[in-house]
Amino acid sequence: MTKQIRMNWRARWICFFAAAIAFSLPFGAGADTIQPRQGCAVGTRVAFEDGTRGVGTINEVGTKSPHVGWYRIVFNWNGPNGDWYSPKDWGIFIAGTKTKCGLESTRGKESRSSSDVSRPKVEAGKGVTEQTECPMTEPPGKVTKTSSASAQLFKRVIYERAAAKINPASISAPKKIGLTFLEFDMGASYENTLTSSRFGDKRRHDGAPVGAMIYPVKTKELQCDLHGKEIRRRVTEVSHDCFKNRDGDWTCPGRTTKTVENRLIQIK
Repeated sequence: MTKQIRMNWRARWICFFAAAIAFSLPFGAGADTIQPRQGCAVGTRVAFEDGTRGVGTINEVGTKSPHVGWYRIVFNWNGPNGDWYSPKDWGIFIAGTKTKCGLESTRGKESRSSSDVSRPKVEAGKGVTEQTECPMTEPPGKVTKTSSASAQLFKRVIYERAAAKINPASISAPKKIGLTFLEFDMGASYENTLTSSRFGDKRRHDGAPVGAMIYPVKTKELQCDLHGKEIRRRVTEVSHDCFKNRDGDWTCPGRTTKTVENRLIQIK
């Protein structure tokens, strides 16, 4: 009887120690190391995981689409308004710590949302056209002096003006540019006549020749500039005036009236 009691106590101690060891191990075999996270507030000093942009300050936490949960971060190089960054796409840490900004779970692959899983992967320098966040769209068509005024023509003219900056051999110039028109509204055209209501230059539009037809266009443009392993994504509202210049070439100079979005996307 005494021998049986001793065996029962020994079995209980073995179970106790096994449970203690199991409890001390990370939940789930093969799980990734859990990094502490918290929701970072406005005014928090932050730095990126790659350490290349210095220390910035969160100026706004997004509450409206498409920036819900994002951070608008101001650095000493990106102006007073800063740029929007998603904590899902960027490693954003509280400056001087190992604490990540963002409340989403980071435990291994199982914690990723279905939208993250279905997002296409983009290899460095390859498959940029598959990047759904910033498609490298090029409006079709060809611009000639004999082309008739049309929305399609003006889209191509605006694109070619932006694409003139492309220089694969340059360090600062984009290697490729995509332009998507989210909105495109053509106003009533008018002739660039002389008017007595202006002092000095009497032309109604001082950038176009007298007698040229002016086609006002208001756009909302998504422009994607490829720089090495990063894409600069910009959404702007622009006011254009399209016309033929003194050489008979179509041109559509524009003035940005509002910047809706301006951020960088890393190509993985």
